[in-house]
Amino acid sequence: MTGVSPISDPLKNPEAVGIDSASVVEKATQDPGVSEFCRFYLDRRTQELAAAGADVRKRKRIEDDFTPRLDTNLVGMDGAVRRQIGLKTLFDLGTEYEYESTIAVIPAESKRKCPELCRCPVSQKVAPAECFARCEISGFSVLRHLLASSELSGRVALPEFIEQCAATGKRALQDELEESSVTHQKILKSILKTSDLSGKRAEPQLFAKCEFTGALALTDELETSQVSGKQYRRDRQQRSVVSGKTGYADEFVQCSETGQLLLPEESEKCESRERSLFLASC
Repeated sequence: MTGVSPISDPLKNPEAVGIDSASVVEKATQDPGVSEFCRFYLDRRTQELAAAGADVRKRKRIEDDFTPRLDTNLVGMDGAVRRQIGLKTLFDLGTEYEYESTIAVIPAESKRKCPELCRCPVSQKVAPAECFARCEISGFSVLRHLLASSELSGRVALPEFIEQCAATGKRALQDELEESSVTHQKILKSILKTSDLSGKRAEPQLFAKCEFTGALALTDELETSQVSGKQYRRDRQQRSVVSGKTGYADEFVQCSETGQLLLPEESEKCESRERSLFLASC
C-alpha cells in the first residue's frame, strides 16, 4: 500500500518521507568540499574553453568533461516521520446503493480520524456526512439514495417532491412545474407561454398570435374576423351596425353623423364634406 512501506536503507527516494529531492542537492552543494570541487572544475572549464577557440567539437568535449555533476544519496537524517494515510471504504446501508468514505490513519500515533457521523431525518440511519445530500425542496440533508433527480435540471429532492410533466412526461421538482391556467395540469415552467392579453400561462399549443398586432394570446382570447378571415384579439372586437359583421377595430370606419361603426364598403364619402356616411341603400 502506498505510503506505508518501511523506510529503505539507503533512502533512494527522499520523497517517501516527505523530503524534497531538490533540497537535498542544495544542501550537498553547500558542503565546503563539494563546493570547492565544483568551483575548481568550473574555473578549469573556463580556461579550457578559452584555449579551444572556435573548434566546436573540442568545446563540446570540454563542456562534457569539466561540468561537475552531483549524484546524491540520503544516508542519514534527524527527525521523525509522521504519515497520515487515507483509507477508502465502500459500504451500503441495506440498499443496492454503494457509499464511499475515507478514514485517516496516523500509524506513528496509533490514531485514526473517522468522518463526522450524521443521522438521516428520513431513515433515521447514521452514516458519514459525505453520504448525505440536500433535498432542494425541503432543505433536509438526507442519505443520497433516498433522493430522486429532476430530468430537467439534475437537481435532487425527496420522491414526494417529484412530479411528472403532463406535456413532456419528464419528471421534475415541484418548483420546476406550474399549473396550466387552461388544462390545470402540471407543466414544466420552461415550456409554458404567457398571454400578452391576460397574463395567463399555458401549453404552447394553446396559443396563437393576433394577425393585426402580433400579440400572443390564448386561442379562446382570439376571434376570427368575419371581414378578412384573420385572427384578432377579442378585446379589440367591433361590430358593423349595418351588416352585423364582427372584426378587428382597425377594419371599421366611424360614421361622422352617428358615430357608429361600419365597414368601409358600407359607407360613402359626402361630396360637400369629407366624412363617412351610411350608404343610401342602408
